[in-house]
Amino acid sequence: MVHDANHQILLNFTSLLAIVMASVAVIPGLQLVLKLHTDETHGWLEALYARPLSRSRLLVSYVSSALGLSTVAYIGGLAGVIVTGNASLDHVQDGISTAEFWQTIAAQLPMIWVFLALGVGLVGWVPRIKALSWGYLALGFIAVYMGGLLQLPTWVQRLAPTGWMPRVPVHAVNWTTFSWMVALSVLVLFLGWLSYHRRDLQLR
Repeated sequence: MVHDANHQILLNFTSLLAIVMASVAVIPGLQLVLKLHTDETHGWLEALYARPLSRSRLLVSYVSSALGLSTVAYIGGLAGVIVTGNASLDHVQDGISTAEFWQTIAAQLPMIWVFLALGVGLVGWVPRIKALSWGYLALGFIAVYMGGLLQLPTWVQRLAPTGWMPRVPVHAVNWTTFSWMVALSVLVLFLGWLSYHRRDLQLR
């Protein structure tokens, strides 16, 4: 009975920690995505564009690196905390299991991808307002992390992707939400690529 109670406390803590770490993991990837436009306006890409290098290949190099960086940062960061936490426990059954760990990872990854896809969309559509992606990330973090304390209504919390993800591992992964958020990120990435491919370059 005591072990079950201890385990439940850890599940609740991990579900909140997962949201915090996922939000933090978005930051380096989003910085890399937005750096594409910064490099463009500073003239650092002129030498590349002068060569037979397509915009698509350049965009993919930035975006794939950003997606990989944020994904690895999230998995590695959460794994480090959970492994360290489990090692400090006196009883193994109190800790987070491998299955619960991967469920937690799966629950938050689509949220990370949607934020990065939005950054790509802004760089492609309206790069002048790309800084709004930081405000949107802050809104999502505050709405979920402090939503209860601020007594924010559900519709406000769901203005950002963070508000749609279930509190895993306290709850099970919602695979329907997982699927449509992955589809949304792919769609926004495609539209961002299409817009970037067609818009005028803003070279110095």
